[in-house]
Amino acid sequence: MYIPSSARQTYVFLLCIGFGFLLGVFYHLVRFVRKSFFQSKKAIFVQDVVYCIISTFFVFCFLLCCNDGEIRLFTFGGLGLGLFIYYVTFGIFVARFLDKISLPISAFLGALRSKVKRISKKLKKSQKISQNKTNST
Repeated sequence: MYIPSSARQTYVFLLCIGFGFLLGVFYHLVRFVRKSFFQSKKAIFVQDVVYCIISTFFVFCFLLCCNDGEIRLFTFGGLGLGLFIYYVTFGIFVARFLDKISLPISAFLGALRSKVKRISKKLKKSQKISQNKTNST
């Protein structure tokens, strides 16, 4: 049985902290897309599931490359610590900044959706009228 040295475990732990930090950045990007484009409960659920699947895949690949595929408790501790460090430092500022950006985008897309709905209703109405005229003659 191979037991990695303390120096190797410390190195992997520090890498896990960095990777957890990156997972926090990735989540804020997903959150930005959610707030800007998709706001229904189903879309939020799907995005969270997709985020978890993608994150799990990348954590698996990361552990495969950096820790020879060994899953150890300190790796999850490092990932969690990296996420925590991100959220209490840069995450607060990034969230505020992305929220300020996503509000105008969301408002613009909402106005665009309502205009498209109005136009499609008018087209359907005119199509029904033209069908009634052709059917009556």
